[in-house]
Amino acid sequence: MATIKHSGLGAIPGAKGVTFRVWAPHAEKVYVTGTFNDWSKTSTPLASEKNSYWSSEVSEAKPGDEYRYTIHAPVDWKLPPLSRIDPYARKVTTSKGKGIIYNPKAFNWGRDQFKMPTGNELVIYEMHIGTFNVKEKGHPGTFDSAIERFTYLKELGINAVEVMPVAEFSAEFSWGYDPSHPFAVESVYGGPDAFKRFVKAAHEHGFAVIVDVVYNHFGPSDLDLWQFDGWSENEKGGIYFYNDRRSHTPWGETRPDYGRGEVRQYICDNALMWLEEYHADGLRWDMIVFIKSIDGNVGNPANDIPDGWSLMQWINVEIQQRFPGKISIAEGADINAKDKNGATPLILAANANNTEVAELLIAKGADINVKDKNSNTLLHWAASKGYMKVAELLIAKGANISEKNKAGKTPLQLAESNNHKEVADLLKKHGGK
Repeated sequence: MATIKHSGLGAIPGAKGVTFRVWAPHAEKVYVTGTFNDWSKTSTPLASEKNSYWSSEVSEAKPGDEYRYTIHAPVDWKLPPLSRIDPYARKVTTSKGKGIIYNPKAFNWGRDQFKMPTGNELVIYEMHIGTFNVKEKGHPGTFDSAIERFTYLKELGINAVEVMPVAEFSAEFSWGYDPSHPFAVESVYGGPDAFKRFVKAAHEHGFAVIVDVVYNHFGPSDLDLWQFDGWSENEKGGIYFYNDRRSHTPWGETRPDYGRGEVRQYICDNALMWLEEYHADGLRWDMIVFIKSIDGNVGNPANDIPDGWSLMQWINVEIQQRFPGKISIAEGADINAKDKNGATPLILAANANNTEVAELLIAKGADINVKDKNSNTLLHWAASKGYMKVAELLIAKGANISEKNKAGKTPLQLAESNNHKEVADLLKKHGGK
């Protein structure tokens, strides 16, 4: 066993074994126990990194081994040792069982280089894996059984499948909107490799795959994140959750703390995992009004959660930059809502030169003449950055070509001052001044 510095979290297979790394800021001791040490509760300690993280490399551990963490809270709290499933576990035996060491890089994707249709071309089929193709009475369907009906979907004419949440939930039957272990793929559906087979097969049939994700709450059942390292306030959820009135949701007191850096990273890592490790083509965010506000009423500023809004913006910027062409769909979103800088989703899409998302937003009713706090229109953004396709799209949709910003500049003047000749010529062609 060795202590090493590592930037990831969870059980990370490497050349010399497996590195275990976990966030537990209030722990006094942390151990990993599993099949590799005969479930000893004390033989394999993790070392404190002096920054709320604990880690060690365990040479005896390997993919396929089962494990859990044993966390010791401060002695004066008088708590027994806490046995916890790894928050970053990619695979579990069951929602109440054990984590399983999993190598996310081992799956053979072959030549999977799928390019999804543009937003205005999508024909989406919403699929619940557990009921889509049940093979055995009393047992839910699986990823593999769903693949068997892809020919039917092809004949139906769809080109995208939105799978209802597939993160590990309690029991065997659920719609999925009660995630117990957000990083683990539901074991009763077949686990992570089965989901990768599902995505690969979907792409081979010409289907994009959109994953339904739930970040407005976790659980509430079988939730090892709850009081994870023993700490909490007001008898609430501890380090992963709000511990004041912001914890309240229609599903329990389990709203994640969107203002805490480690929790923001946890949710961001999870969102990006579906796109990177599972080759998903987009995310559908469940009920974001309960991420933006305590009671889901965005018209009541007293209950706003600004950190929830900024978290979603950050994740979407990450997606646009790292996975161009992949999409986010928000349930319950205000398509013309503005951030603190006066930017709407359409402004952000235009600023990122993402014409596919911009076109989808416009088709859904986004205001193409919206202005930011400096009175820049979308066409000002496109002209100043030289985004030809965005400029063409906006002009085709009837954007005001001669609008002036606070500095008195038109889009044409910005294009010329920034030496974007192609955009300038386009604006002149359509009467820009």
